[in-house]
Amino acid sequence: MHSQKQAMIRHHEQFIQFIESIQASHWRKEINEGKWSVAEVVGHFIPWDEFILRKRLPFLLLDLPLPKAPSADEINPIAAETARNQSQETIIAELIVKRKQIIEGISKIPDAYWHKTIIIGNKKISLYDYLIGLAAHDEHHMKQISAILSSFNGMI
Repeated sequence: MHSQKQAMIRHHEQFIQFIESIQASHWRKEINEGKWSVAEVVGHFIPWDEFILRKRLPFLLLDLPLPKAPSADEINPIAAETARNQSQETIIAELIVKRKQIIEGISKIPDAYWHKTIIIGNKKISLYDYLIGLAAHDEHHMKQISAILSSFNGMI
């Protein structure tokens, strides 16, 4: 298996483990004063993962520009509102299903495609760089959540 594919699969497996490790006592804690809660941060991954599954992965192997992404200003507030009204178990279960589907999709990408150039709007980028960018977004939010969990644990 291609090393970049392995790295992406490993990232998503670790992401799932991280999300599963969030304790219920931390779930509604804000990541910063006046900012989203852990639940809202985690919940916002769901529509974006759905977008990746429906509008990115199926198009990656084609030589066509990828469909335009929805506006974060439209998607994120709806996702946050949904997360405020759902249980931790529901959100995590749905996110895990989507991430496992992403892992499955990534595992099916032929090794020869990992340096392929894809087109998003007017931008050309390698498939791997695109997927690394998505992983960096995950890691950004994982660091935010880790920081609040660490500070919360220090208060006990």
